[in-house]
Amino acid sequence: YFPLDSIYRLDYFINSISSGIVAILMGGMMGYMFGPNSFIGIPSEDIAFFGEYAYVGALIIVFGIGIATPASVSISIEGNNFWLIKSSPIDIKKWIKAKILLSTLVLGVCAIVASILMVALMNGTVYSYIMMILITVGFVLLSSLAGIKINLGHPKLNWKNEQEVVKNSAGVVLSMFADWGI
Repeated sequence: YFPLDSIYRLDYFINSISSGIVAILMGGMMGYMFGPNSFIGIPSEDIAFFGEYAYVGALIIVFGIGIATPASVSISIEGNNFWLIKSSPIDIKKWIKAKILLSTLVLGVCAIVASILMVALMNGTVYSYIMMILITVGFVLLSSLAGIKINLGHPKLNWKNEQEVVKNSAGVVLSMFADWGI
């Protein structure tokens, strides 16, 4: 069971991909600002230092990803149809794993793109590439797990439109603060 029907909902899709796009933009801007083509006048020896330790820029990328995790609304988006999941022959553990997988796939791709972009613009080392990808993908997985746990504890199942649950639920706010705290 893979919840692809949820991704077609426009508000849910925009919420799912927005933090990944922000992470890519932030990674690209930071890579350009602290790379060899920097426009802010950084001395060349400092640029070499930033290239060696480019993986520290993962903090910028994970901050962008933490803005909106799809898993933080994946239970609430079911709304009044949640009883169908409980009464269906689908194993609840598989259903939750599918929700986590969807969130991890959507944001994981964005995290990898943002990581590679940032390190490439900073002329980073191979170690920086490996560490950046491991840190950001690890954060995406941890963020998805935290988001689903928070949403299981604070679901908003009674809503009139999808925007209400995607933008105005306790699970989203708590997940965002938890992600930034991680």
